[in-house]
Amino acid sequence: MDGDNERVQRCLQREKMTLAHALNLLDQAFINFSILVGMVSLLGLSYPYRSAEKPVHRVSRWLLLAGAGTLLLHHSMELSPGVRTDLRFLPVALATLLGGPLYGLSMSVPMMVYRFALGGAGVWPSVVALAFTIGATLLISKRRSLFQLSPWELFKSGSLVMLAGNLSYLLIPGNLPVLFLSWPIKALSMVIVIVLLQTRFRLVGSFQDYRKMAFTDKLTGLSNRRQFDEDLKSGQAEPPAFLLLLDIDHFKAVNDQFGHGFGDQVLALTAQVLRDNLRHWDGAYRYGGEEFAVLLRHCTPQQARMVAERMRQNVEQNLLLTLECLVTVSIGACSLPPRIQPGVSLQAADSALYTAKHAGRNQVVWSERAPEAARREVVLG
Repeated sequence: MDGDNERVQRCLQREKMTLAHALNLLDQAFINFSILVGMVSLLGLSYPYRSAEKPVHRVSRWLLLAGAGTLLLHHSMELSPGVRTDLRFLPVALATLLGGPLYGLSMSVPMMVYRFALGGAGVWPSVVALAFTIGATLLISKRRSLFQLSPWELFKSGSLVMLAGNLSYLLIPGNLPVLFLSWPIKALSMVIVIVLLQTRFRLVGSFQDYRKMAFTDKLTGLSNRRQFDEDLKSGQAEPPAFLLLLDIDHFKAVNDQFGHGFGDQVLALTAQVLRDNLRHWDGAYRYGGEEFAVLLRHCTPQQARMVAERMRQNVEQNLLLTLECLVTVSIGACSLPPRIQPGVSLQAADSALYTAKHAGRNQVVWSERAPEAARREVVLG
């Protein structure tokens, strides 16, 4: 009788241990998934709405992916002595998708160093899993970017990537069930991760599209007055810089004589001439109506004068050849010294433009100094 009671107690104890182990595995799985979702949320923030991609964004993504992989390993589920399963190869697959195989391999170095430090029978199979994961990700993404797939297509592709990584369990006797149990979970996690990133990419793309619409003149394709006001402030922080204001001469007469459709062609062709005469770090803007603005950065006064004169000549020549109509521009220009309020420089260029208009048009007039009335507003400290 006592022997039967002992056997019952041992069975109950084993069941309790099995249940405790299962609950622990479930707990670690939840922690893994939480870490993964948190990583993706932070990863999405490294793709900025407003600013252009910078090296700091790429570095921050590397640190985030490497840290997440190591943290996922730290919270791995130990199935048997030295054998662990977790979601640590998902950041590796993401890094490979985002930056290529070397990027994925480099971010896995801290994670693999930690895995070797933990030791056990699963160390070398994890190296095989790393190689298989990177290789499978490359092969699948060569056909089509995973970020462009539907959720169902993602699940199929993610299943192949995760299956490749899970094949390493076959190197450890008795772990075949782990291969089939963890494979769909990892594939589903990969779908969720990529869908979250797809959402972020769509938001960033939509924001940039709307911003471009808000800061671009539809007719000419140039930046508009809103963008000009922002760039004028930043332009003064990058001396030497210069401001040109251009006004099409007798534009109202052109509209009255040839129609507004012809006038639109004049505006569009003038904008094209400005673009053709600028470097990529300069800026051309439709300031309003038939008036344009140009910001020249990092050039000498002599170069700025040459650019302004070349623009004036090219507008006259190109529009005469294209539209068979004489169209000219008057240009008022000034330097953009630092520590000067933007409105003062704008007033100086506008005053020079006014002088060019009243001196016969079709010429460039430079304002060497801000008007005395405006100069009293100048000093910012």
